[in-house]
Amino acid sequence: MPKDIFKYQPRIPQIWFREEASLRPSSLAPPSSHLHLGIKLLTRRYILVSAPTRPTMASARSILLAVAGATFSVLGVNAQDVPFTYNGAFEGATASSTDFNSGGTIRVSGHSVTVPKNLQIQFPAAWVGFKDFAGGSAAFDEYEVEVTGNIVGGTPIAAQISIAQYLLAGATGFVDTVSFDGRIKIKGGPTIRINDPNAVYSAGYTAQPFFTADDANPSITAFSGFPMCVPRKADDPLCPQSNRPTLTGGSKQGNFPAPDPLVMAPIVPGDYLEYSGIQVDGEIVVYNMVVSNVQITTTGVPTYIRMEDAIIGVFSSNGDQETAQIRFIGVTSDGAANVNPIKVYAMDVDPCTGKITDREVAATSMIAGSARNKFDYRVKATQTQEYTREYRIVAGTGTRKTKNGILAGQYVMPVSEWIQAEATTPGLAPFANNYRSFPTLTKGLGYDDKNNLWGPLSPFPQSGVTVSDPTKCPPPATEEPPATGGGTTGGGTTGGGTTGGGATTPPATTNDLVTMPTFTWISSGGGTLTISCRSSSTDSKVAMKLSYINRNGATNGATMTAGANGVWNFNARSIKQPTSVTCTSGLGGKVTRTS
Repeated sequence: MPKDIFKYQPRIPQIWFREEASLRPSSLAPPSSHLHLGIKLLTRRYILVSAPTRPTMASARSILLAVAGATFSVLGVNAQDVPFTYNGAFEGATASSTDFNSGGTIRVSGHSVTVPKNLQIQFPAAWVGFKDFAGGSAAFDEYEVEVTGNIVGGTPIAAQISIAQYLLAGATGFVDTVSFDGRIKIKGGPTIRINDPNAVYSAGYTAQPFFTADDANPSITAFSGFPMCVPRKADDPLCPQSNRPTLTGGSKQGNFPAPDPLVMAPIVPGDYLEYSGIQVDGEIVVYNMVVSNVQITTTGVPTYIRMEDAIIGVFSSNGDQETAQIRFIGVTSDGAANVNPIKVYAMDVDPCTGKITDREVAATSMIAGSARNKFDYRVKATQTQEYTREYRIVAGTGTRKTKNGILAGQYVMPVSEWIQAEATTPGLAPFANNYRSFPTLTKGLGYDDKNNLWGPLSPFPQSGVTVSDPTKCPPPATEEPPATGGGTTGGGTTGGGTTGGGATTPPATTNDLVTMPTFTWISSGGGTLTISCRSSSTDSKVAMKLSYINRNGATNGATMTAGANGVWNFNARSIKQPTSVTCTSGLGGKVTRTS
């Protein structure tokens, strides 16, 4: 889930430049900080620091790229693409048409940038089409925006855009009081509340639909990733006080095993919060929070995961460029050996159907002896590979649905920092940013829940790149969302199956027994539904059918894909959160689960 980043204000006038060559988060927090709040800046940075080495100004390279872009344009040197990164004040956006996937123009700190068709803006827990963003852009006055891309033929064309209110803002503080209406009073500070439109963490808040907390991949947690909440009443069964026992010495804060690992733990006075949000009507509306003086642990299933960073160094074979590392950093609620391996999957998107397929890209383990149960996977790419905008991290102990509707044991993480390859030889002209290895940009995202087809970026922000033709995609299914052949991804998760699997038993003459071992819905990808149902019969006449009812009362149907040993699977994106799901066998068996 995307997150905002911190900025420290200068305290004394003595300053100097220091090269920051490591991949420390551009949250600009001290290296020891465990804050996981970050839309990150690109590549190696030169940081302006004060005597206490508290960084205050990010990405001098970004400024140099902006100047370089302007210089090349003035001199007419447009034979090659020129990279740019503009970080600064949002000054307006205009869509070029009323089409759902319209591009247009965005203005940032004096720069006017062409936005191609099909580009989606990255918010902390949402991807928003540029047309919709531009239509409400007046609400984002005084926000800050980061735009990256290339100057192609003299025209700056965006490839990636992210926005936040005060891009380098965040805060910490102790909880003074907690109210059932969702308000949290910070001692000596503001009142905050969780931006929680589905009322998963609290009584709910719906006024800011773009800057929401992620209620599928917990973004309101203890240090360990264990989800936390604000009680809606004194005896809230989904946020029980019994999950915050009094520890030795009378404190509620410290390290303790979860009394009930399947339900959230309440935030209480004395908790120390690190949070990021936006200012609305005198309050801070929060989309990311870590209760850092509370470490709630679990044993076995479920295992919770909290991601701090997903950093991707984009590969270059150019001998005059250096490729940065790929890193996935996080912590878990369980330090047992069977949590390993922790697997990382690229969530590839079919450019026609929108179906998500998981592709394993890494496996890692927790650092031996780490009290934080921390894992830190890092590798430098040595060959060209394809990148996607979201990755799924899965614990070796598998997944389990909690009482709060969270699929524990996994975390879907958008890339928090893209690092383009850096020139190693001084004096060379800047090398173009590489976007040819991004299928979500060169091919598109497929159909959304309104049957709108999101194709490749057009015009594309890099010369010489072949993009797909979305007109060759077949029309969307009128009644059935696209399904995959596999179940939930590996890494110990349940419900997996292999496509195929014919009948191996005689035809059944009575109703079969149907169970539903996997039922998950996550907000990523416009809403991704994963179902696995098992029949007691392996007869092909089972022909399992899926139906689900959305919160608006609409009923939808879909076929499922046969797997091995009587397992039938379904996975599709762009599905609104269902209230109930039913699997019905052709032999008469049936099972229903509610969310």
